[in-house]
Amino acid sequence: MDFWDPATGQRVGREIGGQNGGVASVTYSPDGREVMTMSTGDGKFRLIDLATGKLIGEPLPGADSGGWGTYFPNGKQIVATFWDGTGMVWNVDPAAWRRQACRIANRNLTRAEWSDFLSPRSFRTVCP
Repeated sequence: MDFWDPATGQRVGREIGGQNGGVASVTYSPDGREVMTMSTGDGKFRLIDLATGKLIGEPLPGADSGGWGTYFPNGKQIVATFWDGTGMVWNVDPAAWRRQACRIANRNLTRAEWSDFLSPRSFRTVCP
């Protein structure tokens, strides 16, 4: 996926991959740091960090029928509607994910778990 400057017709920024087919929907996050795309190939939504061009997490479920999505104004949730009449809301706030993970695990990750799942980030404790 490429981004283009409408005033000059020139490509800007980096090409962003990771789509499974064409892109039917692109929405910028309120802070402009991410985009959410919906692929026509699998109907899934992808969150992409614009600074790195990398996917944020795994693609979110969608629908084969296609659809459209947007961020809530606070940037912490997204809503998607599909041509088959269904809709979904996802919480995409990393702080909420951290709280949920700490509540479920009831502990911090070990250094080995951190290395397996969060490498190359430096180890740190995240749960109170």
